[in-house]
Amino acid sequence: MTNLNLEEARKLSYTLRRNGNNLKLRAEVRDDRIVFSGGKQGEHSLAVTVSSKARVLAHWEGYIENNGLRLAPKKGERVYFVTGSQNYPRIGLVVSATRQWVSVAFKYNYGRKTVRKMRLSEVTF
Repeated sequence: MTNLNLEEARKLSYTLRRNGNNLKLRAEVRDDRIVFSGGKQGEHSLAVTVSSKARVLAHWEGYIENNGLRLAPKKGERVYFVTGSQNYPRIGLVVSATRQWVSVAFKYNYGRKTVRKMRLSEVTF
């Protein structure tokens, strides 16, 4: 596995967001470190230049679990998310979920049904 450079770490950090239990967990790059913040016990950071994407994701998952949140919603679970240019709130049911992606089935525009794949950080569960 190759180590991340700062630009790759920045792009990855934009995808690492999780809300729940009155917490707003996030990742950001500061100097040469990727920093996880918003947790009950403070921040956690890793040196970017000696970390692979897999290592960062493993630490992120640990940070989420340590703060009492689940990694992903379960199939059939109700989730909340926002769509459209007017940030319209919606409710949907999980079709499938991975470490970073979730597919959600929901109704829109007078009952039409669709499934949308989105980043896990875009839904609340």
